[in-house]
Amino acid sequence: MALAWHTVSARGRTVVIPECSAAQRQRQSSVTARYSQLKAHIRMSDNAMSTAMEIIGWIGSFGILLAYGLNSYQKIRSDSRTFLLLNLAGGLLLVVYTFYKDAFANTFLNIVWVIIAVVALMKLSYGNAAKKPQS
Repeated sequence: MALAWHTVSARGRTVVIPECSAAQRQRQSSVTARYSQLKAHIRMSDNAMSTAMEIIGWIGSFGILLAYGLNSYQKIRSDSRTFLLLNLAGGLLLVVYTFYKDAFANTFLNIVWVIIAVVALMKLSYGNAAKKPQS
């Protein structure tokens, strides 16, 4: 069986390629269709990821603001475990959110916020352990 050749010109170049059979064209069409479906799925996944990140950012912001508000109205103390855990959780969520958004200055700020909360929690835990009487 002899191959049929096809001449294609693009961008000032001429290329001679073998003709495709009907079966080959069908396979190419199938691959192209699957590729289009995959691209649509990825777009939907990007939208879902973006939505998830927005939710993470809002929850983190709410956690930090809740800690600040409760402390400002003297409902919790700034050295309480609740205050520190709200700041830690909120800061971690905001680190994830700001990193995803490529807002690296805010990422740095929230990493420092988290470190401060971790150090304060460790001091609180060690302080409570030192206060307990040994039996």
